[in-house]
Amino acid sequence: MTTEIYYLSGTGNSLHVAKELKKRIPDSDLIPLVGIKNKKGIKTEGEVVGFVFPVHFMTAPKVVFSILEKIDMATANYIFVIATRCGTPCGVMYRQFEKLLQRKGKCLASYITVNMANNDPKFKNWKPCSREKLNEIDAALQKKLDIFMDVIQNREQYRETDHEITFPVNPVFERLGILVITLAGDGKECFYADSSCSGCGSCEKVCLSSKVRMVDGRPEWQKNKNCYSCYACLNFCPERAIQLKSTPLTKLYTDQNGRYHHPDISLNEIALQKLELEHGKVEG
Repeated sequence: MTTEIYYLSGTGNSLHVAKELKKRIPDSDLIPLVGIKNKKGIKTEGEVVGFVFPVHFMTAPKVVFSILEKIDMATANYIFVIATRCGTPCGVMYRQFEKLLQRKGKCLASYITVNMANNDPKFKNWKPCSREKLNEIDAALQKKLDIFMDVIQNREQYRETDHEITFPVNPVFERLGILVITLAGDGKECFYADSSCSGCGSCEKVCLSSKVRMVDGRPEWQKNKNCYSCYACLNFCPERAIQLKSTPLTKLYTDQNGRYHHPDISLNEIALQKLELEHGKVEG
């Protein structure tokens, strides 16, 4: 039984989860979603297919849904999702996933969400923290993955219920989530580099949508490219020079919140997702 794990990761949280899952599942491959997004005729090859990605505004990143819409999943007999989050209830996106899969004659067999560290000020306990706290978070992740691995290998139906509080207002959140994702990724200029920018180009390397381009030693955000709202450029900048303009969507993210990326995931691993692959596999 072959397993394909498609992933999207800006801070490295989701990539860390995908790599840890791969360790547990024999004959599994990691495939970056960004690396296949421009390809035509995308087809799965695995009998078991999983998606690992971060929660954005209580739903999946827009690019995940756009790839899911066009991918041919004829080989997939079992489909699962793992979403990384900072604690926000996110049951909405699973309903969106199920709708898309139903149009393909498929169903979402199982899903879980996992809490990870981040620098969102709305969740004080999850701001950049000590290695001891990160180890505590990772221990909870490992335990959860051990359980979920058995679910996957036994092809069980498993629907996590800790997000159920959103269900009574799901239609509202669903519409709101789609609207916010659209507004956040429509090419508006939300980011900029302050005077501490050294021109190292890290932001361009990790920008998953290729929106950032270095021009005369300074990063510029291209208006004809949509932002994926992954914040990789902000979090991987070694000088903390990347800032967010104050808007209704970004005003909570300021320089005072620090920066965060998963300590076991490198800048190069994030950048590697952008390699355009016909049906690529990233080992790790």
